[in-house]
Amino acid sequence: MSTATKTIDEIVGVIRNANSLRIGAPSEFRLDAATTESTLTLDGFDQILSFEPSDQLVSFQAGITLISLNTFLRERGFEIPLGRRDEQQDETVADLIAFNLPHHSSATVGSWRDWVVRMRIILDSGEVVVSGANVVKNVTGFDLHKLMIGARYTLGVPVEVTLRIRPFLGPKYFDSYETLAKTVSLSSIPETEQKLMKRTKEIFDPTYKLNPGEFGFI
Repeated sequence: MSTATKTIDEIVGVIRNANSLRIGAPSEFRLDAATTESTLTLDGFDQILSFEPSDQLVSFQAGITLISLNTFLRERGFEIPLGRRDEQQDETVADLIAFNLPHHSSATVGSWRDWVVRMRIILDSGEVVVSGANVVKNVTGFDLHKLMIGARYTLGVPVEVTLRIRPFLGPKYFDSYETLAKTVSLSSIPETEQKLMKRTKEIFDPTYKLNPGEFGFI
């Protein structure tokens, strides 16, 4: 059963009622072909919540595509310099954050971890939590949302995101984008990191509800 959602309450309901849940991202991003009872998509959950040019911040619902977000920003003189920049790019920002795939500009602009400042996240229990703050620099404690970046939805579902943005530099700065790695083999992950990932999964999702099978062992 595939479930499209448009409100946080609906997303919470899907997560609470599922025994096992496949979340977001096209199948080619995944490492296994495990079948699950339900799937969750954030398609349609895609509104801009706030735009603060003086602080260089934008907040939005995580189902928006990167090309749609950048279209909004570029019309106002800003951009997010991450991910593919072609018109065919149709992944949601939630998927791009969850998979945190490498890209050709990573050496100069970093990854999503360097641009996300705040997230509203739904945990496996359906609890909604907020991590971070709507400020560019925040030193108030551990940033829980950093764990969600690259976790492939195995720890929680980001539903609202606040990003840093930068002035739009123009088309001449747009390099071509190709995914450098769509899969990660278990053998490529050091054993100490595997243990840490397993322990983190046990803490955030003890019933193994969210995206079971990701990374081949979580």
